[in-house]
Amino acid sequence: MVTSLKGLRVLVIEDDPDALDLNARMLERAGATTLLAANMRQAIEAFRSGSPDVLLCDLDLGESVGGCDLLRSLNDVVGRSIPAIALSGTSKDQAGERARKAGFSAYLQKPTTAPALTRAIKAALKP
Repeated sequence: MVTSLKGLRVLVIEDDPDALDLNARMLERAGATTLLAANMRQAIEAFRSGSPDVLLCDLDLGESVGGCDLLRSLNDVVGRSIPAIALSGTSKDQAGERARKAGFSAYLQKPTTAPALTRAIKAALKP
């Protein structure tokens, strides 16, 4: 078992239940504790109660507020920039640029792998 994320709390924000479960399982196998949210309201509640170290957020949440808006809102709520990784099924050129402009540390195209996820989270948390 890979324990490279041991001790980290990751808030996973994903509106697709299967993708939410898959990402949570990959993170937990790597040693992380996961907080799960399917929309903006749940994400804000989970963030306030769980104090995550990093976010893993789908850019296309299927609601009027997408992942980029959600990250901006969470940053406003906590008063600082939160380390965050964006996920999307959209091409890397389109979604990656949108994610970087919104303040995400990295972009991963879905479906992703556990090693790619682990590397992106570690990179996002480096000072």
